Amino acid sequence: MLYEWSMLKGSKRNLLYKILWSNYPRTAFIISGLGLLLGSTIVFFGLGLYVVFRQIQMSDDQLFAKDFIVINKKVSLLNTLSLSNSGFTENELAEISKQPFVLNLSPFVSNQFKIGAYTEATETVPGFYTELFFQAIPDQYLNISDSRWKWIEGQKEIPIVFPGDYLKLYNFGFATSQGLPQISAKTIGRVSFKVKITGKDGVHYFSARIVDVTDKVNTILVPLDFMLWANEKFGVSEKNTSPSMVLIETQNAANPNIVSFIKMKGYETNNERIKNSKTAFFLKIVFIIVSTIGGFIVLLALLMFVFSLEILLLRSKESIKKVLLLGYQYNQLLAVYLFFIAILLFIILLFSWILSQLGLSWVIQIIVENGFNLSVPSGNIFLFFPLISFVFLVVINMITIRFQLRRINAETND
Repeated sequence: MLYEWSMLKGSKRNLLYKILWSNYPRTAFIISGLGLLLGSTIVFFGLGLYVVFRQIQMSDDQLFAKDFIVINKKVSLLNTLSLSNSGFTENELAEISKQPFVLNLSPFVSNQFKIGAYTEATETVPGFYTELFFQAIPDQYLNISDSRWKWIEGQKEIPIVFPGDYLKLYNFGFATSQGLPQISAKTIGRVSFKVKITGKDGVHYFSARIVDVTDKVNTILVPLDFMLWANEKFGVSEKNTSPSMVLIETQNAANPNIVSFIKMKGYETNNERIKNSKTAFFLKIVFIIVSTIGGFIVLLALLMFVFSLEILLLRSKESIKKVLLLGYQYNQLLAVYLFFIAILLFIILLFSWILSQLGLSWVIQIIVENGFNLSVPSGNIFLFFPLISFVFLVVINMITIRFQLRRINAETND
């Protein structure tokens, strides 16, 4: 097509334009162009919003690979008096796993030995000691890319995932009262401390390092391989081994059946997690609605665009026949029409992309000003959408023009 276009000299191109576009339906093209501009702007803006909100959702915490909730039993007076067990029995776990909203279920494995964490005093920083607890779940439910998140027997350093709430308590409670330095979530991976384990065969010492921080669960996670080995080696058999927390993998944490089941059984969960899932689900619905409306407008504008082209070609039918009889090639006429349409579509989609980017920049600014940790996505990410749209629209119009010109060419040769 570019070859046919390049074969035409400037004077011939101008002549063809005058002949072929003499019956140009300007009003129809303007209306369809404005419709295409509006629809594509809505679609690009909706797709951009989806990318932005997905980034917020993923950057909030990438620890867990899929949608999940963590449940536990409520602590009552009977638990305080040691007359009741807060752990889940095998029958209760089986009942939970049979629920239709449960894709997979994994009890948290807890330590069956005593754990203490401490740092040694220096000239500038005082030492501290605190009792701890560890829990673990299989790695298939986690999405930790840090290469340090592994443990093999004989390894003396234990990788840890730390709760964000605990970090806040340390920074704004313990650290300020004890004159200790505050630690950010980004620098906490550089901090190493000692772990003292007291079990059935005496006292053992390990080093520990925090490789990630999460706001999703209020527990200290270690690799399951370490937990199983340590319970076997150090565990006290008299300790209760019933899991006190259970992770439930689900398709949608905002499912109202989950809330009803938890309330009926007297369990507890992180309500913020359910609220966030409801918000994410709502945003998905809004995105689908906005994109559908934009897509519908684009479809109507495209149909009007195609109909306007057909009207133009039918009105110019006699002029096209005369041009063909003068010796111009069928592909040269196709190139003239297609070049004009491609330029027009490029301008429309370029303005649509610019308008959608301006809207996204405004939304992102509001999000950042309201305290969300969001890095502005590269504009190159969103260039993919108008690029695909441009190719699609050009192909559709090329098929339409080619079909009409072939029919007129066949009539001319008869």
